[in-house]
Amino acid sequence: MQHPRMYLAAALALAAIGLAAQAHAEPKHYQVSQRHFEELADKASRMAREADSTSDINACNYFTAVAMTYAVRAHALAQLSDLAAQIRQPEDRSLARQRLAETQAYTSLYLETDLKMLENLSSSTRSSGIRETGLRLLNELRVFARNVAVRPRD
Repeated sequence: MQHPRMYLAAALALAAIGLAAQAHAEPKHYQVSQRHFEELADKASRMAREADSTSDINACNYFTAVAMTYAVRAHALAQLSDLAAQIRQPEDRSLARQRLAETQAYTSLYLETDLKMLENLSSSTRSSGIRETGLRLLNELRVFARNVAVRPRD
């Protein structure tokens, strides 16, 4: 009978550690997303210069634009979440968290549409390299969307 209790206690402890790590690693998550978006934008840009067909060039240019847009958004969210975590005055901290939440809400407005567009464009291209880049961007955007969904707490 003690084994189920021990497993439950261990599971609860791991969940608490996971939540604590997520709350403290938020700026780091955004920084990693920013770096990945920048790498994907660079790769898609290079592929656009090497592509032969107009549809492949357009797909790569779209991937570049989306990746750079979200790199900038990830950078802004990383800066705001880092600032909100370091401010000690309650009023200032509340204001910083409010601005972070507003920026997250603004970013969330476009995520669903961009995810659908990336999925359609990635699956419709014939080039395996372009498809792979599009799918990597799609996966990174899904990770970013999950991070954006975590609202700051006071």
